[in-house]
Parts: sequence; C-alpha cells; structure tokens
Amino acid sequence: MSDNEVKEMQAAGWFFRLIGIGCILFAVISLGGWDYSGIKIKILFLTLGGVLIAYGQRVSIADAKLLKECPECGQEIRMTNKVCPYCNCDLHVTTRFPGIEN
Repeated sequence: MSDNEVKEMQAAGWFFRLIGIGCILFAVISLGGWDYSGIKIKILFLTLGGVLIAYGQRVSIADAKLLKECPECGQEIRMTNKVCPYCNCDLHVTTRFPGIEN
C-alpha cells in the first residue's frame, strides 16, 4: 500500500470520526425533549455517533503497519518478530515494543 493510499484511508477515518462527533453533538444539543420519542431519537443518534467513531478509528489503525526489513533477506516483516519467517535468522528482539530498547 502506497503512502498516498494510506493518507486517503487516514482521511476517511478522520471523516467518519468527525461525522460521529457531529451526530453525538446533534443528539445532545438540539434534539427534542425528554419524552419517550425524544429519548429514542437521542439514543439512535448517540449509537450512530459511537459506531461511526469506532469505525473511523478502525480504518485509521488497521492501515498503520509496523513493518521493517529483515537484515539478512530484505523481506518486510513485523517489527515484533524474533525470527524472520523467510530466512529463519535471529533478529535479536529484546522487547515487545518496537523501537524501544532496554
């Protein structure tokens, strides 16, 4: 996936989150009273806003890949792998968190 495609996916994620926040604000600020029908509409918009925010978060996070190149074979592998799945060389990973050394 190219950098341009990743940026487009991140923009889509922000767009979904923004619409979700708008739905939540719309439900809280402007909609109806506290009668039965007003409560149903508020719950509907709050749920819709929560789903859109969660979906926007999933779109942004799913496309962020934690990859690096194997020093031996040059294939892209996960940063948390301890052994390359292609050439079986030891990668000397000492921590679960990539980029942080002890």
